[in-house]
Amino acid sequence: MGTINLAGYSIPLWIIVVAALVIAALAFRRPHKRGRPDQVAAVSHQAVSWRRRAVLNHNEGLVYESAQAVLEQLKPSWNVWPQVSLGEVVETQGRSEADKEAYRWINSKRADFLVVDDMGWPLAVIEYQGKGHYRGNAAERDAVKRTVLAKAGIQYIEVPAEMSKRRSQLDAHLRAELQEIAALA
Repeated sequence: MGTINLAGYSIPLWIIVVAALVIAALAFRRPHKRGRPDQVAAVSHQAVSWRRRAVLNHNEGLVYESAQAVLEQLKPSWNVWPQVSLGEVVETQGRSEADKEAYRWINSKRADFLVVDDMGWPLAVIEYQGKGHYRGNAAERDAVKRTVLAKAGIQYIEVPAEMSKRRSQLDAHLRAELQEIAALA
């Protein structure tokens, strides 16, 4: 390989090429995410105090108990998991921007309860529609969940708030819905 004479110095061409690549890489690199908060500092700040909280409120607990009891009779190998992020349950099949955006919308949602088979495959989502459920954009959130779950082949079971206080009615409702799913599985 050749050399270049620069200001009276003979410089090997490979050094010039490497230097040019380094300069180009530095010039076109993505800017560092300055201004992004330090996550560890934020969660460990002295002014922030943490405490644990119950995963389910009282009425959600009643729905959970009912779902567990019904499954114990119908399909003992199936399980009910509470408060599951839907981003862990479904995924898009493509890599397009539309796929990424759609996934972001469902990833921010959770299922009150996820019914899974003995291998952990999702079969149904049980949504308890408690008194606080209808705040804000609840109708839109539910529509997003229903749409995505239907496309993924996962059943959507709604439990109205008043039903959680009537155990026999709740059991009958969940039994009917879950029997239908068991017949298809």
